[in-house]
Amino acid sequence: MALVKHGTVWDWSAATAYAVGLIATDGCLDGRRPIVSFTSEELELIEQFTTAVGRRPRVYRKPGGFGVWTNQVAIYERPLHSWLLSIGLMPRKTFELSEIAVPDEHLASLARGLLDGDGSILSYSHASNRRRYPNHKSLRLVTRFYSASRPHLEWLAKRLDRAFSVRGAISVDDRATRKHPLYKLEFAKIASRQLLTRLYADASAPHLRRKHGVWLRFLADESTFVLRRSRRSPLTTVCRRRESNPHGLAPKGF
Repeated sequence: MALVKHGTVWDWSAATAYAVGLIATDGCLDGRRPIVSFTSEELELIEQFTTAVGRRPRVYRKPGGFGVWTNQVAIYERPLHSWLLSIGLMPRKTFELSEIAVPDEHLASLARGLLDGDGSILSYSHASNRRRYPNHKSLRLVTRFYSASRPHLEWLAKRLDRAFSVRGAISVDDRATRKHPLYKLEFAKIASRQLLTRLYADASAPHLRRKHGVWLRFLADESTFVLRRSRRSPLTTVCRRRESNPHGLAPKGF
């Protein structure tokens, strides 16, 4: 394992808040040594993480779930490890993660990191009544955060509602075929639009381009829908579904 060793004082910033979101979803704090690691199938996300923490550890490959290979970086740094413990992260956090002590001014950056790590954005057109109104379609937008810890999503829902006035719903997939329950915090179209407008307010802020692209395409499609409705012409947009999370975090139909 290639480690990068540094010593510095850590505190909240837009960059560190984004990195904390990534660590809270796809990262790991070693329980015996001050090592912070981050794993992702996407090299772009590895790059965003290392840039956010200002470190350049060597990236190495390791086998992951579902027969795929993932990328991982590890940082040996006691001040970073200690700071992450002090704000609410911990070793073996998958089922234990709850609140993260993020200040309000950096909540959007943290949420963007959580979304890029274990979230999804979907944009698609939907025909609610094909038989009665075959030419009528509406544009949908859904934002989802996933976690194996319900208390964490309950905390996130409260913070986002308090900061951005958006309300989401939490559901659980606890089918017998799952080893552990998977919780989902979901925001519908209006709330998603308000939330994503805040999360992507700064175009230069770190983000995963694939998921940001779904948001941009929604905005472009929305303007097209509005224009067509203003002209009162039939909607002929072919129903399509864009899934920003193709790696199987969410079970099919969940």
